[in-house]
Amino acid sequence: MNHKEKFKEKFDNFFSNLKKPNILVCGYTGSGKTSLIQAICGKEVVSDDKIVHGKPGTMDYLYYKSEMINFWDSQGLELGESENEFVEKTKGFIREKQQNPNVDNHVHLVWYCIQGSGARVTPCDIILINDIFKNVIALITKNDITEELQQRGMEKELTDSGVNRKFIIPVSCKEIESQKTLVKLSLEMLPEAYRDAFISAQIVNLESKQKKVNGIIFSAAASATAAGASPIPISDAAIITPIQFGMIVAIAATYGLPREFIRSSAGPLIAQSIGILLAENLTKLVPVIGSIIGATVAGSLTTALGIIVNKYCVKAYEAKLRGEPMPTFDYNWSDFQKIYNQAKKEYKNKK
Repeated sequence: MNHKEKFKEKFDNFFSNLKKPNILVCGYTGSGKTSLIQAICGKEVVSDDKIVHGKPGTMDYLYYKSEMINFWDSQGLELGESENEFVEKTKGFIREKQQNPNVDNHVHLVWYCIQGSGARVTPCDIILINDIFKNVIALITKNDITEELQQRGMEKELTDSGVNRKFIIPVSCKEIESQKTLVKLSLEMLPEAYRDAFISAQIVNLESKQKKVNGIIFSAAASATAAGASPIPISDAAIITPIQFGMIVAIAATYGLPREFIRSSAGPLIAQSIGILLAENLTKLVPVIGSIIGATVAGSLTTALGIIVNKYCVKAYEAKLRGEPMPTFDYNWSDFQKIYNQAKKEYKNKK
């Protein structure tokens, strides 16, 4: 199997095993549900034409999806309409989803939106939060135009009605820190199997992506180190390429780079670069390793490669957010050797 085929195998395995979270966003008309989805996960999930101001924007349930996440956006309930009917309709929707034998189709988390500037928590809100939804975050939305006294009053109404204060978040589409708080709590509340995809899907917390990537690089380096426990001749260096291919796919996916981009553009290009690194030219690029790849060298090479790929993916992620063309990938060999030597030094110091 050649490098391209190995990369494709890792690529296909990663995405076939990926578990996407399903999040229901619910609340009255005008509470900013659709705008919040866009703020957290970007226009790839909700385009600008789906954002409606000043009038009902959704009928029944709209379904938004990307390669990493699925959202159900509930019909907005107008004040004066039948709240009992809305409660029963929502209860039926939840029952239908949760009775599906495949847990991947369940609602895994609910964001319940209450418009902060409206300064009102209704009995319908309380029933839905306390009695209908089992894994729910109560969001006081439009916090940027909500007076502090209003916010505190709504928080008190919710807590007095039995809602745990931990699960109440004032949030605004214009306040990035409030969005980061929502992302952090959502990660805690999502079932573990769906957290990685959520980290990839959200666009407000780069730190969570980088933390995940650090873990990916560490894990891949540990696997490569184990593979190099019995010294590997340079000619057989391809033994550790599958580990590195899996690392590359996981890093790129963590930054939410489009699947097609990873497969058709970044993937083969990086795979070709690895082929150069781990073939007969390796001794020319990093001449100090000699003719044998041992545990320290295997781990150091993988660490250095992970750091280089991570730097590129951050640039691609930032370009994606700005709506700019994806940057081309290219190694700076001098940088790679410096990173490799530093990683090797750290490995030796750990012994």
